[in-house]
Amino acid sequence: RVDVTAEFFLRVSPDENAVSTAARALGRRTLDLAKINEVFEAPCVAALRSVASGMELDELHQKRADFEHNVEEAVNAEFRKNGLELVSVSLTGLDQTDKSYFDPN
Repeated sequence: RVDVTAEFFLRVSPDENAVSTAARALGRRTLDLAKINEVFEAPCVAALRSVASGMELDELHQKRADFEHNVEEAVNAEFRKNGLELVSVSLTGLDQTDKSYFDPN
């Protein structure tokens, strides 16, 4: 198991249809940080898990750019539906999960 931390930089796609779509999709949630986090967190975490599940820790370190690119593609596929796009993803940490996390039985 690997603990991955990342920062995602998102924006509304710079075209009229995307702005309209994003406004409808996000609505009043833009006024509440917790609600915005709910919208964005699940697809980002899902993309990280999906891409990381096919790689070993050493491979994640060695092919960091490929990992980021694959995460970006997965996230953008979901966010484009709502008029959004991922500008970039930056991995801020890759560590092996501590042994205390696992059940010894």
